[in-house]
Parts: sequence; structure tokens; C-alpha cells
Amino acid sequence: MPRPLPALPRRLLHVAAGQQGLLTIAQCDASGVDRGRRARLVAAGTLRRVARGIVDTRAACIADRIAAREYDHVRLRKVWLAQLLAGPGSVAVGQAALVAAGVHGIPWRFVPEVAYLDGRYGRSSEHVVIRQVDLGDRHFERNGLRYTEPERALGQAVPRMNRRTAIAVIDSARFRGVVDAAGLARAREFARGRRGSVRAAPWWDESVENAESVLESLARTDCVDAGVPPDELQVKVFGPDGALLGRGDMGFRLADGRLLVVEIDGAGVHSELAALFRDRSRQNDLVALGGVMILRFTWNEVREPGRVGEAVRSVVLRPAEPPVDPNARHATRR
Repeated sequence: MPRPLPALPRRLLHVAAGQQGLLTIAQCDASGVDRGRRARLVAAGTLRRVARGIVDTRAACIADRIAAREYDHVRLRKVWLAQLLAGPGSVAVGQAALVAAGVHGIPWRFVPEVAYLDGRYGRSSEHVVIRQVDLGDRHFERNGLRYTEPERALGQAVPRMNRRTAIAVIDSARFRGVVDAAGLARAREFARGRRGSVRAAPWWDESVENAESVLESLARTDCVDAGVPPDELQVKVFGPDGALLGRGDMGFRLADGRLLVVEIDGAGVHSELAALFRDRSRQNDLVALGGVMILRFTWNEVREPGRVGEAVRSVVLRPAEPPVDPNARHATRR
């Protein structure tokens, strides 16, 4: 009867949990998990080789396996893999730096870029691109990831994005406090002269600081493109007694005086059962006012360019209907 396979040391699992489940071969060797033991763990499915010199512990690390936001996990994992492959002295730049800084909206299908503090060359691979860029005098560290200053990273990344993504990313950086007004101005300066910077120049002015999610940013951009920009973001709706009934992602004043509230249901909190019931109750309260209309969109609909804008446009630009005369309706029945 074969001996049971020894588990990974607890201290090594702790390290892996802080690196999105990834470990270097050097880290394994330092904890006594040598080549032979790694081979047995790989054969048993406890470890998985993901790149040269890097193994994945997700099969063994519960804290890493359970991810509340899978896409955020995928992005962070990519940046960790890139930094572990690049080794000491590497600093995330561009989109990778924005992910490390906590900015949302970066497309999850991206190859992270890093640069070395000493400016040396490095070999790129399918998992990491080595750049030689000006890192400035400052770099930061968050949850173990080293990255260039966010203003510089925005200036590097935005000119290479498409418009919808760029606006959403700038919105996120502002809302999450990664950059302030002065930092945004610096980011624009860092972008100047880069390939794509002329095309991207108007996008900086299209961002706002109170867009609470990437989906809200995408929906707002859709409405602007459709010629119906929202009158208010994070619109509050009050009942006749002045009590706050709810808050919508976007608000539009209609020609007949009613308020159109647009709600974006993401794949996170709104999809939880309790939240669905709360949203339904809130929606009933709002509609019961009589002066409120509600349109709700899923994250799949928001990600489709033009879908939200055209739907909102069809309501906002609809001619106001005259009020129905109940006496006239009664006469018709007779």
C-alpha cells in the first residue's frame, strides 16, 4: 500500500495564498519541497506547473481557490505570475500596474508588462512582456506586488485601449482614490506623445469621479454616444414623506416630468438571492410612486456596445403622451 502523499507545509501555503496561489521553485526548495516531492505532488494533482519555475497550489490552497471576484482574481494572478517570472527588481507597469493598484476595468485577457529598476533588458514570454520605460523616482507595493506610480501607469495604458475601456478605467482610478485631480492631470501629461495619445486625448474629459463600477461607466458611455447623457449619476429617489426609497445608477428626466432610473445588475452583489429580493422590493416601491420608470440591464447587456444607449434613447426621446381622461374612457364603453 503506497504511503499517503505529504501535504504542503503550512508556511508554504501561507506564502502561496499571498501570491494568488503561485509559488516559485526556489520558494518550494526553501521549504523542503524538493524536485522529487514536487513531481509526486504534480502527479497527484496537488500542484500544477504553469510556467518555467512556477507551480500552482490552488488545488491545495482553499483561501486561493475560493475567489469572490473571479475576474479580479484572474487579473491579479496574471500580474503575480509576471512578477515571479521576471524576478527581483521588477516593477509592474501599464495595465499590470493599474491592476496592482486596485483599479478595475482592465480587460482580463492581457499580458502583463514589467520593467526593471536598473533598466536592464529581459526576455519576454507568453506570460510577461519586459519593457524599458522610465519608472520615475517612485514605485509602490500593495499586497506584495511592486508597481510604478498609478499616474504614470494610466499615461502608459490609456492610449493603447479602446475608448469604452479607457473611460471605465479612468473612472475607476478616480472613484477608488487611486488618482486625484492633480494625479489625473499628471497622467494626461505622461500620455502625451505616446502612440495613440492624440486619439485618446478627449477621453480624459469624458471620465467622471462618481461612477461606482465599470459597468456603470460602460452604460454611461453608451448613453452619451446615443445622444442621451444621464442627467444624474447615483440618483436618489424619495417618497412623498421625504424618505429615501432607493438610489439608481443613472437618472434621466423625461419630457412628461417622470424620472427614468437605470439600474445595472452586475454579476456580484445583485445576483445574490437576498439582494434580488431587496432590489425587487425597492423597485416596487419606486414604481408605486407613479412618476418613476425603471430600466434594468444585466452585465452581459452592458458589455454589448450600443445596447443600453439605444434602449434608453427609445424611452427618453419618446413623445410625451397626454394624460388619459377617465370620463372619455367611460363614454367609449357606453
